Parts: sequence; structure tokens; C-alpha cells
Amino acid sequence: MSAACRAVLFAAAAIGCGAAPDGAELPGSDTHAAWSPDGRQVAYISNREGVRAGQPINFEVYVADADGGNPRRLTVNDAFEADLAWSPDGATILAKSYRDGNDEIYALGLGDASARNLTNAQSAEGAPSWSPDGRTIVFHSDRDGASRLYLMEADGSGARLFPGDPGPGSLPQWSPDGRWIAFVSDRDGNPEIYVVGADGAGLRRLTTDPRVNGYPRWRPDGAAIVHTTGSFETDRWEIVLTDVASGASRVLVDSVDSGNAAWSPDGRLLLIGRYSRYGESGGDESRLYVVNVGTGAARRLGD
Repeated sequence: MSAACRAVLFAAAAIGCGAAPDGAELPGSDTHAAWSPDGRQVAYISNREGVRAGQPINFEVYVADADGGNPRRLTVNDAFEADLAWSPDGATILAKSYRDGNDEIYALGLGDASARNLTNAQSAEGAPSWSPDGRTIVFHSDRDGASRLYLMEADGSGARLFPGDPGPGSLPQWSPDGRWIAFVSDRDGNPEIYVVGADGAGLRRLTTDPRVNGYPRWRPDGAAIVHTTGSFETDRWEIVLTDVASGASRVLVDSVDSGNAAWSPDGRLLLIGRYSRYGESGGDESRLYVVNVGTGAARRLGD
């Protein structure tokens, strides 16, 4: 994956990517996956059809069977899509899209290939996450000048600041029981993972790591969170598991790309992006791998 794209994939207000180097024709990357609620499908973003010399590097949304088979492209445009989130009923995928000239949140219908703008704002919105009952969406927005957490109804109506306004934040994720939100904030000088109650109470910092921490994803039992930890300067990233009650952390997977990990519904597997080549200055194109959390065994999706 090109250096120009790496920061874009992680940044809360990403708006696009650079172009492929002159004369280059690259295979593209698959990254930023999300598992369907029933475990039968995966969604991810890929630029496999658009990495050519002098052309913008554009990521589209794809859906495939859980084993990687039958991949199909869900979006077709010249914009950048990311931040995927399946609805609890599995019928809709939320995605951040730049197709209107700024980051907006779109609802993508799997059955009818529809795409509907839910936010319709002049600001940058992203990282949508559904409440477990599918009625409410939490997301980040800079509509008030800085990235903060917001809520809206599932149809995009009623957008409002998160209760109690927990301050600067991005990349929110709703807990499986609906009681908590995990998110990223640099309020203390470094991007760290925080947790706050869905009612705005009980804000606390979960991680203490001098590196960049991002993309919290709740384990299905709600007792732990995986997140990325690493550095854009070295492009070295790990997937870290942090216990919500104690804050104790351990590395689950190293040498990954800067994208999020996705839990299987049973909590036994993680879907991650891993560079196909990893050198001293970082990695190149990314591929999706399935990791058994208990054994650490990894296999490439589709193999």
C-alpha cells in the first residue's frame, strides 16, 4: 500500500488518496474488513480495480462469502469509501464516502445496491457504528470545528451531539450490550482508546501507550477490545487486545497494516489486513487474513 494511502486509511477525516507512481501498475490492497452479523459474509474495501500510473488510488466496497469466495463490488464511483459497519439485521452496510466532495456517511443496501446519504453535511463525517438494536448510529463529525462524537437515527434524522459531549473524539464503536462507546481521542497529547457510557457518563481512558492507538473493536462478549497500535513513521502496526475492566493489554498479531481488525460473531477469529511485503520502511499491498485468536494461526482469506 502506498505511503500516501496509509495515513488516509487511518485518519478520522480522510478524504482521498494519492496516485500510483508513474509507470506503476499495482495489484491493489484489500483491507478494513467487517464481518456480517451472521458470520456468513465479510465486507472490505479494495482498490484492486483502480491502481494505475497517474490515476487516483480509489477504494471501493466489496462483499464476499466468509471464506473469501464470490467477491462482488458493492460501490462503483470515483470516490474513496471506508469505515464499514454492518447493520444488526445484515441488510445494510454503512460506509464513509467522499463522493459528494466531503466525507459523508452512506447506507448501502445489499439487496438493491442502493446508496443513500445519511448525513448531508458540509463537514467531515465518518466511522459510523450501529447500536445493537439497529435504531441509532454513533459517528464522528467536525461540524462544530473539531472531531467529536454524534448520534443520529438509523434513517439519518435527528443528528445531535453525543450526550454530555465527552470532548474530542473519533472512530467510535458501540459495545455489544449497548451500554458503552469506545473511541479514540488525543486529548492527553496522544491518540488513545477511551470508553464512555452510552448516556455520556463514566468517561475513562483505557490505554496508555506512546504510539498511535486506533480502531477499537469490541469482542462479542463485551469484556475486551482489540485495537491497532503503531507508528506512521515506521509503518509498524500491531493488533492489541485490552481487557476493559483491568486495562491489561497483550499483542495478538504483529506486522499488520494500519486498518482495523474485525471479530467473527463467535469471538474466535479476527479478520485483519497484512502487508504482502514488509521491509524496513513498512509494507506494500495489503491482503486479508483470518487469525485464530486462541492459537494465533493465520491463513489468507480465500486460501
